[in-house]
Amino acid sequence: MADRKSNDVKRHRFWFSFFGGLVKPILHIKFRFSSQPVEPQFSPYILLANHTTDWDPVFIASSLKDHVYFVASEHVMRLGSFLSGAIKYIFNPIIRVKGMTESRCAMEILKTLRRGSSVGIFAEGNRSYTGVTGAILPSTGKLVKRSGVGLITYRMIGGYLTSPRWSRRMRRGKITGNVVGQYSAEQLAGMTDDEVNELIARDLHVDAIAEQRTEPVAFKGKGIAEDIQVELYTCPRCGKLDTIDSGGDRFWCRECGARYRYSEYGYISSDDDNDVEFETVLDWDRWQAEKLRGRIEASKDGELFADSGLTLLEIKSASETEKVSDGRLAFFRDRMTFTDSVGNEIPFKFAEIGDLSVLGQMTLTFVTSDNRHYEIVSDHPYGAAKYREAFLILK
Repeated sequence: MADRKSNDVKRHRFWFSFFGGLVKPILHIKFRFSSQPVEPQFSPYILLANHTTDWDPVFIASSLKDHVYFVASEHVMRLGSFLSGAIKYIFNPIIRVKGMTESRCAMEILKTLRRGSSVGIFAEGNRSYTGVTGAILPSTGKLVKRSGVGLITYRMIGGYLTSPRWSRRMRRGKITGNVVGQYSAEQLAGMTDDEVNELIARDLHVDAIAEQRTEPVAFKGKGIAEDIQVELYTCPRCGKLDTIDSGGDRFWCRECGARYRYSEYGYISSDDDNDVEFETVLDWDRWQAEKLRGRIEASKDGELFADSGLTLLEIKSASETEKVSDGRLAFFRDRMTFTDSVGNEIPFKFAEIGDLSVLGQMTLTFVTSDNRHYEIVSDHPYGAAKYREAFLILK
């Protein structure tokens, strides 16, 4: 990784300022984005924000007068040699490998701060599937206190409905981003790690549908229900897993025929003669999580669920990926297995996996105890979210 010193920092600051000024009017036109300029009371600082879209660093950068190094997932180094090279040369983000220990990333954050540069972090570590800000990583408060610098909390509203994580399509509605609080190093020193985490969680909390009930905004676009089965993997009418299909602004169960519509305001309604079971993705998700828990608790040693037509990749380095095979992924109480077309099976025991995460829309990613890094990708929508949910239940 390039140094964040002298001429490198000068280059990064120049491009950060240049792009920030250039894109702000574009963001306003394309997304109706608005924000108040961030005026830090101290420097350097940690800026913590909720994570709503892949564009979040750009939104925040357009609100900043000074330069910040953002923490980014390692996948930005695998966007192609030109694009990834440009990102590294111009912005040099601090890279975090999902599914691995956070210590290496934390040390890089602290080094960057000690050299006088500020750091931007998305405190959830991932985007929300439901529109409600996710849990703050438990180590966040400790990191903030250990840094010895001030903290700025920045909240984005409208990003989830502009770009739901389960969807590949963008909508145009309204996004706002503003500072919620600024806390000096002295203030933070007088708090416990848990109290800092509670402060961060309070400042960054957003419920997209609750915001809609207060100030309704239409988020217009094409195919606004497409791929919703990435998140909604259980039919509430028949209880079957992985039977949802979608298209346009509608989705349906191919098993029992239940039909639903997703509105520009983020609500779910019935598209047949039955009453809708859940009006929001959040309520549907809470119900299906409990159904999944019951399925797991009632199971013994058999297969819980599976998906076909997936591809297993091994990540050799930040820029090198090797295809292992195409095949079928099955989930059990103690392991996942990936089986190719001729029946060769690769087992991944949960005792040897620290974490199973979802990258982006539906890429599963994990690191084994022997430091081998894998991703499972798909070219068609499938219920990727259930793997993460089931793993959390079992862990």
